[in-house]
Parts: sequence; C-alpha cells; structure tokens
Amino acid sequence: MKTAFVHIKDTVNTGDKACTPFHYFDFPEPECFDLKDNIPSCDTVIYGGGAIEPKLRNEKLHHNVDAKHKIAWGIGTSRSRSKEHGPLVDDLDLCGVREVGREINAGPNVYYVPCVSCMSPLFDIPYKEDMEISIYKHAAKDNIINDSGLPTINNRAPLDEAIEFMGRSHVVITNSFHGVYWATMLGKKVICFPFSSKFYGYKYPPSYANKENWRLKLNSAQAHPDALDDCRSLNVSFYNSIKNLIG
Repeated sequence: MKTAFVHIKDTVNTGDKACTPFHYFDFPEPECFDLKDNIPSCDTVIYGGGAIEPKLRNEKLHHNVDAKHKIAWGIGTSRSRSKEHGPLVDDLDLCGVREVGREINAGPNVYYVPCVSCMSPLFDIPYKEDMEISIYKHAAKDNIINDSGLPTINNRAPLDEAIEFMGRSHVVITNSFHGVYWATMLGKKVICFPFSSKFYGYKYPPSYANKENWRLKLNSAQAHPDALDDCRSLNVSFYNSIKNLIG
C-alpha cells in the first residue's frame, strides 16, 4: 500500500468523518483507517484532520507505523475551558496545523493548513437564504441556547444536509468547530459558543458569545467572503508540498 490516511473515521460526528484529505485529493493507492486501527506498512501515512494532535504528541501513534513519510494535515488541539493550544508535535516530516499562528517559530516543516473539508464541492452550490438565524448544535454539548423558535440541526447530520442547512441561513449560531468553519466557508455571519481551545485558532474568527449576550452579537458578527478561496489555496499548496516530498 502506498498511502494510509488516518483520522477519527468511526464516529457519529460528521466533522471528524469529513476532515480527511482522502476524500478530496489524489494519492497513490490510498486507503483510509480509523485512529484506533493498526496501520499496515506503507510509503506514506497522513494523519488528520480533527483535534488529534495530542494523540501524536503525547501517545506517539505515528511511531507505531512503518512508513517512509509521516505527515499530519489540518490537525488541531481541543483543551477544555482554555484558549491556549499548548506545545506542538515536532517529529513529523510535514505538519499542517489548523490553528493559525501555531506554525510560527515551530520549525521549517510546520505550516498553517485549515481543515481540508473546505475542498468539498458542496461549498460551490448556490443556496437560497430563507432563514435569518439558525443553530448548528454539537449534539454532545449543552453550552448553547435552546430556542425552539429557531431552526436547529446537530453535528450528526450528513455533510450535504448540514451544508445546505447553513447555506440557507444568514446567521449561524453554533458550538461546533466545524459549524463555525463551514458557515464561514459559506460566507455566513457566525456566532460561536466556545468550550475549548479549538475555537480560538480560526484565521477568520467568528463572533464569540454565551447564552446571556448572544443577541447583542448579532450586529457585530462579520462574514468573510474570501475565506473559502484562501483556505482552499492553502490546502492545495500543502498538497503540492507533500507531492514534492514523496515524489
């Protein structure tokens, strides 16, 4: 086998399922694995995306894989009730980290690479806005408003359903990492209810809120219409860096 892709594959969380470059880029003889699987010998192993950076830094999962090249793509950290990301794994051939700024002074092989799910063609579909405000909820978290008057979907919905739902909204309220990211890719105004460090690494940040002040944030939230093209360009550039490495 030439290329092994490793991420949180066996999950109900759609963001984790969608965030591997296996879905979006061509590599020789690709095969996809879950993070807990035993990875067979291969030419190249690519980890990510998702908040799996501590699995590499602390548990050294990549040390158990017989591969010529070991790479991470769009990996991140999620430290509960913190804005700090902590140290970064430092023994990969290439490391693409999804929190902007962590690549600074981190070494020549570390790049800022936002989540690869931005490459989905679902973001190219024009959606007609027919909802002023909607909620994209993390199904396992309750740090968000529970307003039965607002259209709501959770992060276990299929990717196409989730993107269409947010595409129809003018403002998206969310406590999901990918809810913020995907709504931003769609050019929406985003209000984020954070609960860990993973919400503080976006290059195009949302407006942060809580249950008490979220209505006050509606006027200050900003859309980022250039975000999609930029994030895609960064992913293509990283793909080219990998091609140059593996030949």
